[in-house]
Amino acid sequence: MPSSRKAERIGGGHFVFKRGSHGRIHPNQWPFEHASAESASTEAKRLRDLTGEPFEVYSRVAKFEAAVQETA
Repeated sequence: MPSSRKAERIGGGHFVFKRGSHGRIHPNQWPFEHASAESASTEAKRLRDLTGEPFEVYSRVAKFEAAVQETA
């Protein structure tokens, strides 16, 4: 499992992104994963205030694990 960065929670499911000039989400190569939507929103507002650009918060809505095959 990858190591988390300070204040990051791997598996937290909340991310901050901005859109590029083309309108697509412009992800970081290693997006920072927040433990709560509130934490991600706080970061999005901080980045907006810092850069003057809009940022968006996305949260995981579903997770599908690999199916476990039973042996007879």
